[in-house]
Amino acid sequence: MSLKTNIKTTEQISIMKENGKILAAILNSLKSMVKDDLQTLHLEKHFIDLCNKNNVIPACKGYSPFGMPPFPTGLCISINNESVHCFPKKGKVISQGDIVTIDTVIQKNGLFVDAAVNIVVPYKNPTSTQKLDYENKVKLSNTAINGTIKAISKVKHGVKVGDISNVM
Repeated sequence: MSLKTNIKTTEQISIMKENGKILAAILNSLKSMVKDDLQTLHLEKHFIDLCNKNNVIPACKGYSPFGMPPFPTGLCISINNESVHCFPKKGKVISQGDIVTIDTVIQKNGLFVDAAVNIVVPYKNPTSTQKLDYENKVKLSNTAINGTIKAISKVKHGVKVGDISNVM
């Protein structure tokens, strides 16, 4: 069986790199906002403002594959053990000790880039148990990031997906 490969041109790769820089800046801005008692809808509003400022399309918003209802927001925000594609909604508030994952896709010049970040929200006046909880969550987050970086470093033509997954 033959699989069709869609190899990007040098120009498309250049556009995707530029889009990636924009998305990284947007996610860094959102990441800096995350704190105890923040409503997730505030992150969504700021994200939409940043998309408009950067002339990019929030590609998750309205996405409707296979006849499913359109995705209602531009961001996917998951807290702790929630599924990765939860969306911000009224009354959903971030708390101390939460692991918050912000995931999104933007589109510009016909090309899409996708990225996610996670943040461990510090405790304000932590007990010794909360300090340990926070340290363990940061360690978990860093382990996931390092595993992803190691896996990405293995990506090249001819490498099997299973080999990349094994690195993670």
